[in-house]
Amino acid sequence: SVKTQLEEALTVGTTGIRKKDCTVETRWILPAKSSRQILIGFLGDKGRTEQELTFGILGTTRTFKLKCVGTAGFPQIKKDFKSVFDDVFRPDKKKDKNPAVPAKHYVVATKTFEFGQLLAGKPREGYIDGKLPENSTKLHISNSGLTDAEVDFCFQRDANGSTFLLNPPTMILKPGETSDLSVWAFPKTQGNFEDAIVCLVRDNPEPVFFSDFVRGCEAQCRVGQGST
Repeated sequence: SVKTQLEEALTVGTTGIRKKDCTVETRWILPAKSSRQILIGFLGDKGRTEQELTFGILGTTRTFKLKCVGTAGFPQIKKDFKSVFDDVFRPDKKKDKNPAVPAKHYVVATKTFEFGQLLAGKPREGYIDGKLPENSTKLHISNSGLTDAEVDFCFQRDANGSTFLLNPPTMILKPGETSDLSVWAFPKTQGNFEDAIVCLVRDNPEPVFFSDFVRGCEAQCRVGQGST
């Protein structure tokens, strides 16, 4: 199988020793007052693994046990919306059956961040410098894994940045580190626009998705005939 071939090609640490050349049982003959170095390798499935390495001496009943513990996991980031978004909207359905969703909130019921209504066709100049705060939000990306996490970001559908933009496209996070991902919405026409931010963590086969929604509208004014 592919897994077997991969395991046979793996080496233990920086020794260059191939995993397939290792063994779970071995016997040595040690001359008097001599020593021998052994190498213990770990290649486990996701989670914590514990095993005991047992030494026995021929001709005696004595054994010596060494507990070996290893923890394996994928690089990962936090998915909990409470950690990612500052403003969360969770209405009380008993009090309000049709609540109005406030702008720039994560809506728990739909699992979507809603920018709300934004002016359609608005120029983007200066957005990267923070000049258009009403069109932007920040997501807090946190490394919840055991190793460094290299994360690439893109949109699921809007690959050309027609409506949604983000920055930076890549970040590297140490374990426990948090950094902000800036996201902008610029609807070009009237209507509803929805997409999802895709977070691709290197060496992790499962991407993380965060959905975004924006409603484009045109500026309008009503002119009434006053009395004279």
